[in-house]
Amino acid sequence: MKWEMFVERIKEEILPQLPGDVEEVMAFDVTKNNGIVYTGLSFKNAQNIAPTIYLNPYYQQYLSGRSFEAILFDIAETYKDNCRTEDFDVDQLLNWDFAKSHVIKRLVNFDMNKELLKDAPYTQIEDLAVVYQISVSDIFGSEDFATIAVHNRFLNEWNVTTEELDKAAVENTRSLLKPRLISLQEIYSTITGEELPFLREMGVYMLSNQYRINAAVHILDEKVMDEVKETFGKDVLYVIPSSVHDMLIMPYDEDFAFEDLEEMIREVNETQLLDSEILSDRAYILDAAEKRFMLASKYEERKKERELQEKMQEMSKEPLEPEQKPKL
Repeated sequence: MKWEMFVERIKEEILPQLPGDVEEVMAFDVTKNNGIVYTGLSFKNAQNIAPTIYLNPYYQQYLSGRSFEAILFDIAETYKDNCRTEDFDVDQLLNWDFAKSHVIKRLVNFDMNKELLKDAPYTQIEDLAVVYQISVSDIFGSEDFATIAVHNRFLNEWNVTTEELDKAAVENTRSLLKPRLISLQEIYSTITGEELPFLREMGVYMLSNQYRINAAVHILDEKVMDEVKETFGKDVLYVIPSSVHDMLIMPYDEDFAFEDLEEMIREVNETQLLDSEILSDRAYILDAAEKRFMLASKYEERKKERELQEKMQEMSKEPLEPEQKPKL
């Protein structure tokens, strides 16, 4: 069955399996992170808000041999598990007094999301961009991570600037998403019950959060920078964007070329990640002492410039040798 027919059949055959208050099921395309387009199901019901269920993963399951009937049942159960039984006042999203305690940050690739950024407030950081969402997990009483994207019209309604939005989002991101710094050795030991000496020697940590989603943005939190500095006992560290969901952090080694790191990052992005999960092909440096996050290539360029300046200053301090008179 081709994709278009799959979507139409889902729309037609899912309705009888849903609660009686669902009046209509519609399919629409949504542009997600990195320009990836998903097709979602929306539901018109007695409440004013309902979950969106994306069909792309289900189609892959269908192509892999899962029955159409099992997929219909799964979609219906997903709707029931995530549908609210009471109305949600969507007008409160346009109230800044409410939104300023729920707005959080997310980190995305700037170039890969230029279309999305046209209709969203953002703060650019190197080749990345901080975008903003309203966390509604606590409102819905959900243990899962649920958000609503902030668009430019929200800023107009709130009458706030991007700078004010960013300032409000700092504390919320920290408190609602709770960043966690965990060593890879600890993660491996928890899963396998064993230790790998080389993991401990490498001293690599993962920066994540309790949801293990969209945690890469925590690297910009100054309190997290202080924790990283204390954990490693070093000011300068490599930051590897393993996905939009987490960052890997390891000690900086001037004998280790950042180009090698970036080659590894590209390979992982191409072979291990969904396109929508990719954050960047670049390696970064965190200078925790100066609270600076930058491209590793830029850090190396600045380091060479400083070394050259220091060398020139040293040379300027050396006494000039007196001119020797020619012998007669």
